[in-house]
Amino acid sequence: MKLIVNEEQLVNVGKNFSLAQANGKSIGVLRFQGDGPALFQQAMERLMRTPQALKQWYLSVIDDMAASWLCLDVFYSGSSVGRD
Repeated sequence: MKLIVNEEQLVNVGKNFSLAQANGKSIGVLRFQGDGPALFQQAMERLMRTPQALKQWYLSVIDDMAASWLCLDVFYSGSSVGRD
């Protein structure tokens, strides 16, 4: 999955934007701190109550969180984006 990161804040994660827009790539390793685990669990539980739940990846929840909440900090190494 491609990432759009503004400094250290996650803006978008997904496959629905171009390589030119992306400035990182997720390898699927996440670390939650503070309220993060509970917020992620709540978001996953909301998703699982919807008909489209079985057709979405968990990173779509992270993308929704990035769009909805004030801050999802990321650590990423390098600046090149690989092809999917």
